[in-house]
Amino acid sequence: LFRKMGLALAWWWAFLGARVARVATLEPQAAIRKAFRRRGMRYADGTAPAETTAIVAAARAVGIEPPWSAPKFVWSAAWRGHKWLLGAVLHRFDAAAPENTCVNLQVLWLKALGGDAGAYSMLPRWTRWAVAPPLRRFYPPLHHQNTRLRAAYLDHAVAARNATRLVSLGSGFCARAFALPATRCVEIDLPEVVAQKRAILADRGLDLPNLHLVAADLADPRARDGALATALDPP
Repeated sequence: LFRKMGLALAWWWAFLGARVARVATLEPQAAIRKAFRRRGMRYADGTAPAETTAIVAAARAVGIEPPWSAPKFVWSAAWRGHKWLLGAVLHRFDAAAPENTCVNLQVLWLKALGGDAGAYSMLPRWTRWAVAPPLRRFYPPLHHQNTRLRAAYLDHAVAARNATRLVSLGSGFCARAFALPATRCVEIDLPEVVAQKRAILADRGLDLPNLHLVAADLADPRARDGALATALDPP
């Protein structure tokens, strides 16, 4: 463990040194602007106040706090650190052994950190305490706040339609079926992603009668048409 921590620390310093060397080649003002370019809130122009941005308006519409307007390097460090923790710590002894295909695993943790009970139940029992209440209150509202905002928007859209069937394309490790027990939830994604999700549900002892997983590569027209026909067939 200490050897891996040392290697990770050495990698981080090497990465930081490379970034410093790159920034050093820029003009001083450009270097400062690049390092402190802010993310999380998208400005219409260089002088627009945060209150007028689209993401703030969307957050207010669904009753969610907007993400933190932090410098770019803060967002990058948080994302890279979380990605390393997935394999090194959080899923080190996970029998389901899920992979971070298309960042699905990272997003699952972000959903749980944002308060999604279904996503939380899909995490390993011995490491999910890291995003349990009250600890989750101490995380700065970065990536998980973006995920929470998107989830709230979709939840509002689904509730407004009072749908009896929900078809999710490229669903990843979606947890919406937990919150919609009366809705037939059909999730379509790559075969390897569907296999990983089945393994997670089985290992955690989770049974969702309303959830139907369909394995298909949506980039393949024939596979896509077959998956959609299956998803839209009468139950």
